[in-house]
Amino acid sequence: MKKKWHKKYRELVIDFYDFENKVRLFDVDFTKKWWLYLFKRPAHLFYYVISRIIQVSFFTLTPIFIGYLVVNFSQINLMVYVLFSIFIRINIRLSNYVYKLMIEDLRGSVQSSAYKYFLSTDPVNHSTKSTGQIVSKLNAIGRPFLNLIRDFFKGIFEPTISYLAVSIALFNLDITIGLFSLGFFLFIVSLSCYLKLFNVSVFYPELIKKRDKWQKVNIENLRDINHIRTTFATSERYKLQIKALKKGIAMYSTYDSINDLKKMILRFIETGFFVLILYLVVNLIQNGKINPVIATSMILSFYNVINNLETINNSLSSVIDMNADVEDSFKFINNFGKQSYPVLDEKEKV
Repeated sequence: MKKKWHKKYRELVIDFYDFENKVRLFDVDFTKKWWLYLFKRPAHLFYYVISRIIQVSFFTLTPIFIGYLVVNFSQINLMVYVLFSIFIRINIRLSNYVYKLMIEDLRGSVQSSAYKYFLSTDPVNHSTKSTGQIVSKLNAIGRPFLNLIRDFFKGIFEPTISYLAVSIALFNLDITIGLFSLGFFLFIVSLSCYLKLFNVSVFYPELIKKRDKWQKVNIENLRDINHIRTTFATSERYKLQIKALKKGIAMYSTYDSINDLKKMILRFIETGFFVLILYLVVNLIQNGKINPVIATSMILSFYNVINNLETINNSLSSVIDMNADVEDSFKFINNFGKQSYPVLDEKEKV
C-alpha cells in the first residue's frame, strides 16, 4: 500500500512539472562558444535575470528596510513590506523553475550533440583515439558543465548584485563611502580574476593531461582485462594505473593549494577594507550625520556582502576551472575527426 501511494505521488509530481515535454533539446555547434546557447530561451533568461536582481536586492537590503521601519514606523509601511515579501517568495519558485528549464535545455543539448557526434563520425577516428580520453571529455560536459552555470549565476551574478545594492545604499549615506565600496569591488574581483587566470594558464593544461591519462589507463585496463589476465600482466598494468593516479593527485593538490593561498590573501584584504568602512560609518554617527539605527543596518548589510566577496572569488575560481574543462572538451570534439558519409537522417533531432 505504501509503495503504491509513493508511486502515485511520484507520478503526480512528474506530471505537474512535466520537464520531459518542456525541456527542448537542440543541436550544438562545437565550434561556437557554449555560453551563446544560453540565449536559446531569451524570454526565460530575461525573466530570470530581472527576477533575481529584484530578489537578491530585497533580501540584501532587508536589514536597512527593517531599520527604516523602526525609525519611521507605520502600518502602511509594514503592510507594504509584508506584501512585497510574499510576492518575492512566490517569484523565487517561478524563477527557479525557469532556471531549471534553461539549464537542462543546455546541458541535455550539449551532451546529446556530443554523443551524436561520436556515433556519426568515421570509425577510423575512434581507432586513433583513447576510449578513456573520450569518456573524460564527455564527463567534463556533464555535471561539471551544470556546476559551471550554477556557480556563475548563484556564486558570481547574485552576490555581485547583492554587493552593488548595498554600495548604492552607501551612496545615499555618503558619496565617498559609496565610491570606496565600488572601487574596492572592482579592485578585488579584478585581482582575483588575474591571479586565477595566471594559475590556470600555468597548471590547468597539465592537470587536464594528467586526468585524461588516468582515465585512459583505467578504462583500457578494464576493457582489456581478458588480455591482461592471459598474459600475466595484471601487476604491471596495476602499477601503471597507480602511477598515473598519483601524478594526477599530486598535480591537483598542488593546484588546489596555490588557490588556497590566493584565497587567504584576498580574505585579509577584504577584512581590512571592512574595518575601514566601519570606521567611516562610525565617524558619521559621531558627527551626528546619520541615525544610529540606520547606520547599524547599513553596517550589518555591508558585513554580509563583504563576506559574499569570498563566495564570488571562490565561484570565480570554479567557473574559470570548469570553463577551461568545457572549452577543452569542445575543442577535442571539434577536432576529433570528420564524417565521410551520413549515418543519421539530416532531419534527425537530438
